Amino acid sequence: PPPKPAVALAALRAAAARGDLPPPRGSGAAAGMALTALGAAGALALAPLAPLADALAAAPSAGAATVLAATSAAVALGTDSGVVFVVPMRARLGQAVASTLGSPSARDGAATTALALAPQGGLLAAATADGDVTFWEARRGGWELARAVRDAHVDAVVGAAFVGGPPLAPPAAVTLDARGRLVHHPVSS
Repeated sequence: PPPKPAVALAALRAAAARGDLPPPRGSGAAAGMALTALGAAGALALAPLAPLADALAAAPSAGAATVLAATSAAVALGTDSGVVFVVPMRARLGQAVASTLGSPSARDGAATTALALAPQGGLLAAATADGDVTFWEARRGGWELARAVRDAHVDAVVGAAFVGGPPLAPPAAVTLDARGRLVHHPVSS
């Protein structure tokens, strides 16, 4: 079975569904929720969390939050229907809007179980409970599907990371499944 959602993300989703989140202008309560959701990464800018919560509340078919990834460039949130929401970190407070990647799926195994954002920005890996891995690339007009690898793993993907990248080597991603199998994925940026 896919990993259970983190308690903080479940709390964020529940608060969004109840309409208990403060407006995206930011307040002490919003900062507290953001720090809870990001944990050690709480020092990152907090502006993207309200749009992520808004996106979850506005798209009930996207399901519950399952995984979160953050870099200095963006925050991504995966759901149990396979939808991924991405918000840029550099957006001004109150002006950030979540991009929606993918469409909801009711099939078993569609849950997003691992996310990785490339440190250089511009690349996102999203993996699912049924072993699929999808790569998205940030373009001027938004995020575009770069590559989808069906059945990259025979088990649920539980981890993803980007390795290499300019100036040393072309960027690549590695994914890890529940059986401990690592898969290397060359990607372009």
